[in-house]
Amino acid sequence: RTGSRSHTLPPHPALSMADDDVEADSSAPNDKEPNATHAPGGPLSRALHEAVLLGQPAPDLAAALEASGEEPEGAERFWAASANLFGLAAPRGAGGGGLRAVPRNTSRAEALLRNAVESEQALRACPDCAALWGFGFLHGVFAAPGDDATVARLGRAHSLALPAAAYAAAADQGGSLGRLAWGQLRARGVLAAQHARAAGAEPPPAAEAALPELWGGVPAGEEALSEPSAPGHGMARRACLEGLDVVMPVAAAAIEHQGTGVPQPVDLDFLKGMRHEDRQNFALATQLASDGVADGMAAKAEMLFYGRDHVVPGGLDGAASDRSFTAPALAAGAALIFVLFAVPRCARCCVAGFRRRPGCSGLERRAERNEHGGSAQAAPTAAGDEPNGRTQVILTFALRFLAVAALVLLWSWVGPGGEALGPLQRDSEAAVDLFEEAASAGHWGSAYALAMIKLDGPNRSEALPYLRQVIEHGDEAAQALARYFQHRYGLGVPQDAQLAGQFLQEAADLGEANAAVLLAEVHTQSAAAAAPEVVPPEGERSPEAALELFRMGAQAGRLPLRYNVAVLLLRSLTGPPEEMPLETCLEVRAELEAVATDLDPTVRLLFAHALRAWELGDKEGALLIFMLLSEAGSEKAHRSAAYIWQGQGFGARQPASEASVPEPSANAAPAPPEPGEVAAGAEEAEAEAEVCAEEEEPAKDAATFHFVHSGKFCCPTGDCSAPGWLLNEGGVPPVECARICGAMPSCSFMTVYPSTGYCQLSSSCTAWNAAADATAMTYDVRRPAAPARRCSSKEEAKPRAPGEPSPAPRGPADASRPSRRRQPWCLPGANGTGATSALRCAAVYAARMAGAPVAGSTPEAIRAEAEASALTAAALLEQLGMPGIAHAWSCYAGDYLMSEQGEISCARLEAESWDGHPRNLTAAARQLQDLAEPGGVGAAAAYGSLAVIAVRFALATAAACQLRASGVQCPGFEAALAEWGGHELPVDRQHFERVVMGALVASAAAVLGAVCLAGASVCRACRRLRRG
Repeated sequence: RTGSRSHTLPPHPALSMADDDVEADSSAPNDKEPNATHAPGGPLSRALHEAVLLGQPAPDLAAALEASGEEPEGAERFWAASANLFGLAAPRGAGGGGLRAVPRNTSRAEALLRNAVESEQALRACPDCAALWGFGFLHGVFAAPGDDATVARLGRAHSLALPAAAYAAAADQGGSLGRLAWGQLRARGVLAAQHARAAGAEPPPAAEAALPELWGGVPAGEEALSEPSAPGHGMARRACLEGLDVVMPVAAAAIEHQGTGVPQPVDLDFLKGMRHEDRQNFALATQLASDGVADGMAAKAEMLFYGRDHVVPGGLDGAASDRSFTAPALAAGAALIFVLFAVPRCARCCVAGFRRRPGCSGLERRAERNEHGGSAQAAPTAAGDEPNGRTQVILTFALRFLAVAALVLLWSWVGPGGEALGPLQRDSEAAVDLFEEAASAGHWGSAYALAMIKLDGPNRSEALPYLRQVIEHGDEAAQALARYFQHRYGLGVPQDAQLAGQFLQEAADLGEANAAVLLAEVHTQSAAAAAPEVVPPEGERSPEAALELFRMGAQAGRLPLRYNVAVLLLRSLTGPPEEMPLETCLEVRAELEAVATDLDPTVRLLFAHALRAWELGDKEGALLIFMLLSEAGSEKAHRSAAYIWQGQGFGARQPASEASVPEPSANAAPAPPEPGEVAAGAEEAEAEAEVCAEEEEPAKDAATFHFVHSGKFCCPTGDCSAPGWLLNEGGVPPVECARICGAMPSCSFMTVYPSTGYCQLSSSCTAWNAAADATAMTYDVRRPAAPARRCSSKEEAKPRAPGEPSPAPRGPADASRPSRRRQPWCLPGANGTGATSALRCAAVYAARMAGAPVAGSTPEAIRAEAEASALTAAALLEQLGMPGIAHAWSCYAGDYLMSEQGEISCARLEAESWDGHPRNLTAAARQLQDLAEPGGVGAAAAYGSLAVIAVRFALATAAACQLRASGVQCPGFEAALAEWGGHELPVDRQHFERVVMGALVASAAAVLGAVCLAGASVCRACRRLRRG
């Protein structure tokens, strides 16, 4: 309703929350205040704030970076490293449109950050520098530090991989970004499972049910929780408490710095939809207001009062586009217009020249007429030599079409460009004028808005006539709230705290969010307050009532209210924190994470620069920042990163060829496999490595790859129909295939298919066979003799029973080799990040959002976003040829997120096969039929999926059928039905053969009819040509 946000509510109650409210076990203690990375003290941090606060013209970011010095101190070092790692987009009019004012310089960024992971003193000075380094190392940008580095020692002491150790070190020193990232790992959700897969370690206990193929897969269900009644998100009570313990101080500090002026984060997909809606609403409201319609005046007044982004002409820099009319543009346009008029003459000349007849020149035509007695008619021609008028018409049309296309293209290049849409600046005076005009026309919503504005002003009595208009014409909730203000302030009636409380309660019961917030504040005020203006209807203040009212107000997404909900829940605890119910812990953590990831100044500034980079065309820089914020648990960053990966598809920088399969460096061990692409053999090698440690060998003994054949592949067993490969998978880039082979001691031959992304590994090569893909390349993998092994103890050498968890790693494997650098994964612009890798990365970030706990004050909104992300992840995985994980995410969306589309997709994928799951056509058909029984839109989708499965089965089975004189015979029907798992379906061979025969007859009739129609059309055309 218009004006529903115009009243400025009192500040949220000062509900302080000490760091020791929850004393959960954590290796990142919360005894330090969050580090002030956001403080704009240096030239670069000030320039970064000005770039998002002041818009255009933006400050000279390159000059600010240079002014920060070679060795900036404290938070300035963090922002300097961020600028070098992500780059800073150039403003419009100064080389914008994808160019960067500060180009990416990863070497400089690594030099700035390395001290924070090697020296404790540097870590204390810039805690979040360690978190930023951990992000860079995770994605293969930075190299590992030495064994004596602070982060390496921390990792060995607590069995942490280097990225996790960096996050923990930053959290321990009070870095807000490090605390948020460390909290995500402590919570043991999807993100933590992905990190575990990236490090080659076992997943956390709460994520053991996660599928390994997609770097963490899907979160576990209820069986992984300590309480069967708790919501299923793979998060036990201790994991929740540990995550909560880390995020609490960040949220407490963020709520105190919410008024920084930096825009609040918003995900890209929502931003585009909101801007489109705002443009339409403003255009419609402006038109209606100009026509004198009260609703239009009120709507335009509200937009003017609050301001809007990208609504009116004028881009980010407030100026029009650089394109304008120029003399060359005018000359080219005039020339094209002349060509349009000259086209018929040109066509006549071309036809006449083709016929070798005069007609292009006027003198020739006059001479011919004089030769034939001056007749106005054309000279007679020989039979068959008459110019064809139809040809001339067609040629005229084609030439005119090409001329118009050229004119449009030229106009788009050099013509005057339309102005970009810029922000609608706030204009409270114009808004008040429009509100008053609409209120005078009887619009009670405008009267309500004016009443709220006047109540915030110096003279509250000016609100009385507008309150009376609301009471006379408004709805019930607005009437009750207007009466509350009257009795609270004594406007036209005696001041009465009791009546004010009653009317406020009535408005809250009717669903007025502002009334709920005001009443909640009444319940949280001290009972000793002198002469209260409002008294609760019951006469006593109740924290329980305040909690429910704050929840009601927080449903609109008001972050301070969500913070109050979390604090009141913590204050309501009667026992020790360790006994906090899991549902309560999930709700508190969801509220505090929303506050921390939206209001923390560091996160907000990073998010604002990600949006700025996106606006200015630097999509790679925007994606990198979103990926960093995704590590911190920002749900908006999850969605934005998935959105860019899915829609952008960054192409590879070099063609996939022999050069794209590098030999491992002579002084570095192979990097661990990319998350989600660890083959079974690689996992066995990792398990073996955990039992027996190899003797130290020189780096020169690394495996080498030698080219053998092109266009051929290996058949290890000698029988190419049953080759017995160690690995035969698609979607594996050549560099990853080489890395996986290097990690397998039994891998001796490798065949890569750069065009399709297939990878085949084998232990021998008994026979060769020609590959259908001509890009196939086979390499001989040569290794030194196996080194001697030593087992640390008999207990460790003992084989593990099936299902028994592996022993904890003895330290980060990355720290043992200082020169080791991870293979880049999900890194925009890196070699190998083609369309397949982009979709894979989109699925990774969609999975993070899909695994978000459905808890807090906005569960339905979170559920809807998680459902959309889960379905997106499932669709991407199915597209990538991973039906097993797609099935898991679809079933997760259907079972836990109550998605009808997820249930249909889950049932449909039962008919697919993957490792350990044969096709089950019977289950798929029965489940889809059950889903279609209630009717509605879901029934149509279920029947459609069932039809698609039936057609696929029919096509696969009919391929082996034979057409004979007696009809169609399908001898392999029973075998195909058993292979598809449809043996319990009511269908037999005879019925199927009749269906196939009917389909053949119908197809033949359709083809014959099409041929007859085409022949008739050709005959008619021939007759016309003969007559013409």
